[in-house]
Parts: sequence; structure tokens; C-alpha cells
Amino acid sequence: MAYPGSTNARFQQTKWAVVLGGSEAALEELCRIYWPPLYGFLRRSGHSPHDAQDLVQGFLASLFENEGLKKVDPEKGRFRNFLLAGLKYFAFNEWDKSQTAKRGGRSIIISLEEFTLSFPENANLSTNTNPELEYDRDWACTLLGRTHKRLKALRGRGSKSKLFDALSPYLSGEVPNSTFSVIAKSFAMKETTLRSAVHALRKEFGEIVDEEIAQTLASPTVREIQSERRHLFRIFATAA
Repeated sequence: MAYPGSTNARFQQTKWAVVLGGSEAALEELCRIYWPPLYGFLRRSGHSPHDAQDLVQGFLASLFENEGLKKVDPEKGRFRNFLLAGLKYFAFNEWDKSQTAKRGGRSIIISLEEFTLSFPENANLSTNTNPELEYDRDWACTLLGRTHKRLKALRGRGSKSKLFDALSPYLSGEVPNSTFSVIAKSFAMKETTLRSAVHALRKEFGEIVDEEIAQTLASPTVREIQSERRHLFRIFATAA
């Protein structure tokens, strides 16, 4: 597996590092990917759907219009932490300003259709939950969802799609022997061949997870990526 600091160039400048260098395009891409955890945080903190949408819009738009990014310390650069800290500050201090700016024609970052189609319908938005814990969980779900989508595009197209879908639930967990034999039989495969296929998919899944994590770190290293991965998987595993 390739990590930052190795000869693999794809980690040498991550999206978050590019953002800190002043790229609005990279910032908008990251914001479009990871806005659902922000919306979920606001809803669990007691905001109505309409107000939560407006706050996320206003906050993300504000990132393109002020000097806030220049104050970020790259040595502490986890994009999820930066977004949450910024949203808290914005929601507490900037609501009136955002409303004024929005009436003045501020550009739209996320459309209402994206809010409607992208946010999970089964998300638990109860105010009885811990908003920050659920924020990290939503972040992990978003990251793993992107990983799954990328892996399917690589290994689950065409004639391989049904097999990929059958094995997807076991990318991060063991396949029970009884289930293994059923899957192997349904695809007319030897169990040894199926086990090899699962092993290869898991390996590639893990590599893509690390790539996705690296993109949200300012200075990714082996230790930083592994630490973030352990944290997100631990949070994800505690889901009810």
C-alpha cells in the first residue's frame, strides 16, 4: 500500500493542501463532498431543516469570501475539524450577516436539489444524540460511501456488478462460512477463488480509504492516515 512520503506521487499534494494554497476549485469540491455531516450537525443541534440549509449555504459561501483559510495551521490540518469549528463559529456569530449577504445575491454553493437528494433519508437527526459524535459518524459514512463508489467503478462494472454487490457487505468484515458457500455456489465459483476475490477487493478498498483520508489531511503521513482511519472506523463501528 502506498503512503505519503513514498515514491507514489498521488499523495504529494492533497486536496486539503491545495485548498490551503488558495484553490477555490479544490475547496468547492471538498465542500460538495462533505456538506452532509455539517447539515446533520445543525439539525441535531436543534435547527430546523430550512435554517440548517441556510446556515450550511452561508457558511460554505463565506469560505470563499474571507481570509479564514489563511489562519489554518497546516500541522493541525484535518478538514473535518476545520469545517466543524468554522461552522460552530459561523452559526453562533454570523447568522444575521449571512442573511444580509444572501439577500444581496450571494452565490449558491449547494442547490436545494442536492440537499434533497444527497442527504441520507434514514439519518438519525434526533436532538437527543451527541451532535459532534454523529458528525464524525456522518463523515465516516460519507468517506466510506465514496470509497465504495470508486471501487465499484473499478471492479463492479458490467458482468462483475452482481458479484461485486454480493461481496460488498463483507468488504470490512468477515464472510460467514455458510454465506461463503452460498455465494460461491450461486456464481458457480470455487470457494478458494471467491476467497481470493474477497481478499483482493478488501485490499483495494483499504487503499482507496487511505487515499480518501489523505485528501482531507493537510500533511498526510503514514501515522496521520492510520490514526484518522482508526478513529473513523471506531466511530462508524459504534453506530446503533
